[in-house]
Amino acid sequence: NAGARRVAEAAEGAFSVETYGVTDTCDWQATNLTLADTGAAFTVTRGGESLGELTIALPGEYAVENTLAAAAVCLGEGASFATVREAAACFQGAKRRFEHLGEAGGVLVIDEYAHHPSEVRAVLAAARTRFPGKRLIGIHQPHTYSRIAYLWEAWLECWDGLDELVILETYAARETPTEGRGAEDLAREIAEPTASYAAGFEEAVEQAAALAQPGDVVMTIGAGSVTEVGPMLLEALS
Repeated sequence: NAGARRVAEAAEGAFSVETYGVTDTCDWQATNLTLADTGAAFTVTRGGESLGELTIALPGEYAVENTLAAAAVCLGEGASFATVREAAACFQGAKRRFEHLGEAGGVLVIDEYAHHPSEVRAVLAAARTRFPGKRLIGIHQPHTYSRIAYLWEAWLECWDGLDELVILETYAARETPTEGRGAEDLAREIAEPTASYAAGFEEAVEQAAALAQPGDVVMTIGAGSVTEVGPMLLEALS
């Protein structure tokens, strides 16, 4: 992306810089990309040379790019492509990154750490690939007041793919509450999907449990204490 390109240009000369991605302007490129509900497959290409194919069990283009970056580092440090291929195929993801917490009442609950609009957009695109045709409900806890303020417009428009959204009160982290637009304003001003505000976890669980139907997927989204909501919701649904 443009921001990463600027970082690469700034580092040029001080470091050896190589880029990665799905476009042909990158040094390391994922080509012959296939995205499916079970994961993805792609060819690792460097400087126009195909090095081999990787298959991963993680959904979404962002997972492909993350895997490509890891492969580039490992290969650069001398690992064989066979070793990289085996590691990529075996990797089942990290805690709080599209983590399946469980299922109750026919509803699958997933926990996701994304806390920036670009991350949220990428994760929801992956969720739509992973769960085609299913209703997707989000429970989001904004992370810091400054991030809401600086990225306000982006927060209003990053929810493509969700059918319903519950917005929790902001997780302050290192900050103190500030005046200005906050979580409740965000819930009110998001045009799509239908969004509601929940002041606390119990209220969020109540709302999500009332919205969820068998076959739905509920995703808790945020870097703060929202991770506690998933287990609470599973208990309520059971």
